[in-house]
Amino acid sequence: MVRTNFANDMVIAKKAQDPSSPYSPMMQMMSSTVNRMLENGSDANSAAKVVVEAATAKNPNLRYLAGKDVEQMVAAKKSLSDEQFQSMMKQGVRPT
Repeated sequence: MVRTNFANDMVIAKKAQDPSSPYSPMMQMMSSTVNRMLENGSDANSAAKVVVEAATAKNPNLRYLAGKDVEQMVAAKKSLSDEQFQSMMKQGVRPT
């Protein structure tokens, strides 16, 4: 996740905002998760440097890691079983 003002202009359907909507709990959880991820996200300059590196490389890598969150995820993926990693990812999107 990269900290930008991208989420500032998100529009959520009025029906989903209605507390009686079956979508309301999911939308609240998603909003909370996005806000939490943005707070812990990397700054845009760091991500931009990685993009420039990838765009100007004579022999570009297949993938570039842009941000501390993805670096942590890749490290966790390498050190955990598939089941443990999946469990960790599921917990990351649950409301706190």
